[in-house]
Amino acid sequence: MLVTVGRFLDPWEAHVVRARMLAEGIPASVMGDSHAIANWPMAFALGGTLLQVPSCFAADAARVLAAYRSGDLEQELVVGGHVVPERCSSCGGLEFTNTVPGPRRLMALALFLLGGATFPTSLARRCKACGRVWEAGSEGA
Repeated sequence: MLVTVGRFLDPWEAHVVRARMLAEGIPASVMGDSHAIANWPMAFALGGTLLQVPSCFAADAARVLAAYRSGDLEQELVVGGHVVPERCSSCGGLEFTNTVPGPRRLMALALFLLGGATFPTSLARRCKACGRVWEAGSEGA
């Protein structure tokens, strides 16, 4: 019997975690990802994309998911030299929050109110140390 160990609004994120579980010998599957990709606003109504494992692997899967959500798995890649951590170019800080810039937030709200349309917006990063804001994934950040 399969049990749900995680729910994701981003189906690609569910696939990343599934790949890590498979690498650790945990048979995992992703459910509802096709629907979320085809009609992402419905993902909210359907409870997101599900990550499921056989019940006998639930404890191991929960451990991997907790390590993913806490950032421990990403830290392994940084320590191993496989990933260069994103830094603030102003102060060199490593801690930041994700945010949607004000103009994009207003555009999304206006489109929703006027036509019922929604769309994903790109994220920006805000440095917790100095407050600088930059586009997520941009060069020189």
